[in-house]
Amino acid sequence: MGFSIGCFNEFESVSQQSAVLYSTPGVAVASVRNSIKQKLTSIGSTLTVNNVLDRATTQTCAGCHQVSNGAALGGGLTWPSSATFVHVDEQSNLSPALTTTFLPKRKSVLEAFINDRCDASTPAVLAEGTTVGGSPEGTAN
Repeated sequence: MGFSIGCFNEFESVSQQSAVLYSTPGVAVASVRNSIKQKLTSIGSTLTVNNVLDRATTQTCAGCHQVSNGAALGGGLTWPSSATFVHVDEQSNLSPALTTTFLPKRKSVLEAFINDRCDASTPAVLAEGTTVGGSPEGTAN
């Protein structure tokens, strides 16, 4: 997100510590919290500062693998759960996050891409500012 958290430790590579929860009091400095609040207010968002910080946490190693499991992210969204820490266990079982969220979305994007571009009647053309899957650049996939 391009801002300083705590003592300049952005936690991107910390995979198992609850200390990477950005919404924990004292982790995100007051100026960061204030900036987020001002932006949310200016765009009329119903999200809270903690919703935004919790969403940022999901994008860290620890967030995706463990500390965000089942986290309420505001706007009716809940982060899907890993299989405790891993997404594929030693018996080859997939995590709920993979089976209910990540893989179905990737399947949908891939199918749309194939269906939109493999029909010989029209050449494939990507609109400027879109991804290969047809979503606007910068949106979640």
